[in-house]
Amino acid sequence: MNLLNFAENHFLSKLISTGILLLVVFGIRWIIVQDLLSRKKLTKKIRRQWIVTARNGAFFLILTGLVIIWFEQLRMFATTVVVIAVAIVIATKEFLLNIMGFLFRSGAHFFSIGDRIEIDDLKGDVIDQTIMGTIVLEIGPGTKSHQYTGRAIFIPNSKFLSHPVINE
Repeated sequence: MNLLNFAENHFLSKLISTGILLLVVFGIRWIIVQDLLSRKKLTKKIRRQWIVTARNGAFFLILTGLVIIWFEQLRMFATTVVVIAVAIVIATKEFLLNIMGFLFRSGAHFFSIGDRIEIDDLKGDVIDQTIMGTIVLEIGPGTKSHQYTGRAIFIPNSKFLSHPVINE
């Protein structure tokens, strides 16, 4: 492996830059701390304050230097995390809407089992309520009809967030 290939290796050059940054900052910090410890005119309290300031300054310099050195990799990592988070939100959107609808429906106490409700042109008697939805026995079309159609309809809780509910 010649020197040209060694310098071209991007990851290795970042590692070397990181090592040099750490050595330089810790070296400067060590020199400052030794100088502060050798000054007998300073009180212990002031020496401690300056040593803490040197430590915090070194930490800030290292953190800033690492962000500058590894910016491209951090950006790629952040992009990956955001893409994964968006995919999770999209994949679980309907589930989360159903949970929110359940909380809304449960908190509002707008209807209960046995009530006749109408939502989005669906009309029926509530026979079951779960965390994902409500099951109603469908009532036939028309305002005067009170006959069951024989169909049980599952209404997702997310509909309660976007459609008005009529409780007869």
